[in-house]
Amino acid sequence: MSEKEKYKWFIAHVAYRNDNNVKSLLDIAGLECYMPFKTVVRTWKGEKKEFQVPAIPSCTFVRVAQSDFIMLQMMKEISLMADRSDHPLSLSDEQMEIVRQKLDASDNPGAVVLELIEELINR
Repeated sequence: MSEKEKYKWFIAHVAYRNDNNVKSLLDIAGLECYMPFKTVVRTWKGEKKEFQVPAIPSCTFVRVAQSDFIMLQMMKEISLMADRSDHPLSLSDEQMEIVRQKLDASDNPGAVVLELIEELINR
């Protein structure tokens, strides 16, 4: 089996407002994740502040080897998105690269992810 075939990207739903914690947990576990962030400016008491917020709230992509898949399933802070047969939705490295490009070029990354999920469920 080639190196590329050993890994898959999975789409995970993250507990509400837990994006940064999950990213830290995945980093500690040594799992590669893609959670795009965007900069927003908010004003409090007349003072403007910049913040980094997830571009797709409550969603991340995680790349794991088959041997690490059980660790991903056991994380209580996330739930893997699945198809109608309850198989986790997965992408190859090549498919994930296309998704990244679409997300980076989009003004509405949430819509890109919803379209992707619908496509994966219906395949």
